Amino acid sequence: MPVKKQSLKSQLSECVQNYNEAGIDKLAKQIAKTGTIADKKLVAEAYSLMEVYIYADLVEDKFKPEDRKGVAEGLLDILRKVQKLRPDAVLFRERAECYSLLAKYYKKSEKKIEYQEKAVKEARRWLREKPASHENKHYLAEVLFERMKIKKDWSQKNFQEILDLFTASMKYLSPSRLAVYHSQSYWKNIVPFNSFIAVSYGILELPFNKKDYYHTLFLENFSVLAENKCAKSPQLFLTWWDQIMRLAEYYESYVKKSGFAKYIPKMREAASKQLLHLQNYETKDVGLLNGLGQAFQALAKITNKDDFDKKSSYLGYALKFFLAGQEINPMAWTFPVYATNVLKNIAELYHQKGNKKMVIKTFSKGKSIFKTTEKYLGDTFTLSNYCGEFLYEFADLGYDFKNERLLNDASKQFESAIKKGEGYYSEPYIYLAKIALRKSNKSRCLVILKECKEALSKSGCKYKFGEICEEKDFAEVCKEMRKMDSEVN
Repeated sequence: MPVKKQSLKSQLSECVQNYNEAGIDKLAKQIAKTGTIADKKLVAEAYSLMEVYIYADLVEDKFKPEDRKGVAEGLLDILRKVQKLRPDAVLFRERAECYSLLAKYYKKSEKKIEYQEKAVKEARRWLREKPASHENKHYLAEVLFERMKIKKDWSQKNFQEILDLFTASMKYLSPSRLAVYHSQSYWKNIVPFNSFIAVSYGILELPFNKKDYYHTLFLENFSVLAENKCAKSPQLFLTWWDQIMRLAEYYESYVKKSGFAKYIPKMREAASKQLLHLQNYETKDVGLLNGLGQAFQALAKITNKDDFDKKSSYLGYALKFFLAGQEINPMAWTFPVYATNVLKNIAELYHQKGNKKMVIKTFSKGKSIFKTTEKYLGDTFTLSNYCGEFLYEFADLGYDFKNERLLNDASKQFESAIKKGEGYYSEPYIYLAKIALRKSNKSRCLVILKECKEALSKSGCKYKFGEICEEKDFAEVCKEMRKMDSEVN
């Protein structure tokens, strides 16, 4: 008599959530003789899902270093159980991933080579099984690149095979698969695009004298293919920018260790070149508009601090994209917040040049941006709090805190945020306290800080001012704040 499907399914789900492989083993044993094909499929799926979860935890280093090797070997056991239940299951990539992890975990070079060779073998089998897939091509290229690094075999033949595989995988990028920027289809299909870029720059880490030559070769081949794809799917320029910037940030973290410093400026220059293709791009895709706004704001940030024209120009593009997004979706709180953050960035540039008139003119544009979304969303905590912060900065940079009307407007926004926040957020209280000090009202400031403590205590938070006490703004009440922190809520 077969196990009841619903009962089996719920039991398997519980086992997976609890990482209870022994529990799945027990259920697999029960259905071995009496279970249906559907039952066996459910058990196989449970094993597969557990393997995915454990693999992800390994990749994210959630296991102790001394346990990782054993866990990776355990994953291969799980895959064997899946294959036994479903002989037709294609598990080449899963096995390859496990072997690659084992190659990483072993310290002895012969073991590293042994397991990476096994990974290559499985990746090749996957390519033979599904030759039309683009995923297995770029994955095999990645596995071969890792093998090359382990074996330190910098032969032209190895580089050429990797380059050919990446070239083949890029052919599968079609406009139809990339139509919606933030869709699942888009992110899935740009993997070979991003992988090609990563390996092209990864070559620069290799300890051999022709690395610059091969880096240039890969990057030039990628660029020809990518520009062709970008002509039909311009949003790929944004992905191009984003991937190089992510890699630059990664390598910058390891500059001292890897000697990569000299390449960082060139990487950012290359990334900027791609993004600038999109400065006048028009789209109704709010996800893409958001991405473009964020990218141009980031470009302004990394631009030379003395290059006012370029920085202000890039911020202008960022503002344009955020406002276009707000026009399409005025109910989204993100667009007014991001747009007014850009206005603050622009105002800061004018402030550095001592141009108070333009500081005030720039900030003045922000009020209407918040009001547009407020018409649709109403008075929310997020909008009130961000609007209050914006007005506070306006009062600071525009009037050196000598415009009482602006400070009062900011106070109203923070008071509204306190009501909407229901005692869960400290930020509006902190700003109100700062405003009280700006008005030379120390006693009012201390009352607000006490109210902050009491409100957050009622919501279950043992809030402490901590480092806020050290801020210049709170210098004259620092002792009182420390005393409040020492008191039991």
